[in-house]
Amino acid sequence: MKKKIFMMTLAACLIVLSIVGTSLAYFTDTDAKTNVFTAGNVDIELTYDETDTRLYPGQTYEKVATIENVGTENAYVGLIIEVVTNGSSTFNLETIQNVFTVDGADTTAYAPTAEGYAIYAVVNAALTVGNNATLTTNMAIPAAWNAEMAAFNTLTVKVTAYATQTVGFNNAEEALATSFPEAW
Repeated sequence: MKKKIFMMTLAACLIVLSIVGTSLAYFTDTDAKTNVFTAGNVDIELTYDETDTRLYPGQTYEKVATIENVGTENAYVGLIIEVVTNGSSTFNLETIQNVFTVDGADTTAYAPTAEGYAIYAVVNAALTVGNNATLTTNMAIPAAWNAEMAAFNTLTVKVTAYATQTVGFNNAEEALATSFPEAW
């Protein structure tokens, strides 16, 4: 008799468990998805005329810089021209603005640095993947300079190309202001 009660209780428990299990399976579900994130890259190559040049008063010297977008994202590009004056009093901000210019740039900003001056040249149009932008750096030596020419013996000019993705920015100046706030 005890065995019969035990078997009936066990059968009842199994029936209840199967009903509950079936109900849970009916009212619950799971599904999984895997997100794959990929990041593009901003990658540029700078080609710049690095030939040595003998400077003379009254002459303008041009150096061509070509920035090629070899990455996978469109980018705003430009040049940073660092003029290291090595403490020469010949160069001040006004002189730098008159001597150094950049053709092909839509916007140019000049700023003093700890070692001299920086010139930020901005191309406003986005540089699309596979294309290039050409900027010409010019150095126009005033004709009246004679004694001042000695200052060029210690002058160093470094040209660096920069690129900032277009996504997230409304224009090139906004991208530059975020990437190089010291210029703006």
